[in-house]
Amino acid sequence: MSRNQNAALRRSSFPPACLVSNQNRVGRTRTSETPLRIKVFGLSTDEHARGYICQHAGFKLGKFALHIKTLDVRLKDESGPHGEPLVTCTLSVDLDTGGFVVVVQSAHEPHAAFDLAMDVAERSVRRTLQRKRGFCKTKPSVRGE
Repeated sequence: MSRNQNAALRRSSFPPACLVSNQNRVGRTRTSETPLRIKVFGLSTDEHARGYICQHAGFKLGKFALHIKTLDVRLKDESGPHGEPLVTCTLSVDLDTGGFVVVVQSAHEPHAAFDLAMDVAERSVRRTLQRKRGFCKTKPSVRGE
């Protein structure tokens, strides 16, 4: 049984958008060539947090990198003046099939909001691509039988 030779490339981390020189390249790109834009509003982030986002986005969505044009991650502080801390993570995935997947999740910590959003985005991208390809893994039920 042979191993998939592209498995290491599929699970590599997405680079930040500023490091991708050929963003307007026509055709499919691997994970290392797909731009990832990280925008943070009202929060302080360091390089460790940005590296965490790039690495985990590559791990969760790297298997779909050939179908992803761009990936946007927005973290925003939604805390009220007297309420408990709340961070909202918005993930926007632009697919080559012409579709968009937008996921919004909230949590008390930025990492938790990002992890929740990535789990939902992975399932949503998989479902969207399966619908566009015209097949489903499960056999459709037939009514009346």
